[in-house]
Amino acid sequence: DFIEKVIKKLLIIILIAFTTIVVMQIVARYLLNSPLTWSEQVARYLFIWMIMLGTPVLLRMKAHIVFDLLFNEFPPVWQKGVGYINLLFITGFSFYYFVHSLDLCLRSEKTIAAGIQIPMNYVYSAQPVGAGLLILVCIEMLAGSNMRTNAGSGKRGGE
Repeated sequence: DFIEKVIKKLLIIILIAFTTIVVMQIVARYLLNSPLTWSEQVARYLFIWMIMLGTPVLLRMKAHIVFDLLFNEFPPVWQKGVGYINLLFITGFSFYYFVHSLDLCLRSEKTIAAGIQIPMNYVYSAQPVGAGLLILVCIEMLAGSNMRTNAGSGKRGGE
């Protein structure tokens, strides 16, 4: 819960920064006729971080998009099994993604972003961080007792 609260606060800060930068770019481009050279790149990188940090939070809150029309027609025992299998697939993919994105991040430490002159591994590090958090969320959910809501219905735990 503590980690989720910290990530949510960080997401709020990133969203505010992202929105501010986009508005500044619009004002500079259309009102001042002098576009900012760095704003598009910074906004894009903030958006990447927002997605990678937001995904584990949404999964944990069971607020992600799901197609549960068929799932809800299954008997409760099947729903539990499908939920468990779903989480195993997500965990496996997240682990694979973590390993390969970490490799990319480490290989890109000398690559510099052209517009804002920062190492690209600062941007690429969003991927292993997000995947690592997703693995932790999946492990937490797999250890939980109510698997029914893990694959379908956006309801939490015993709701």
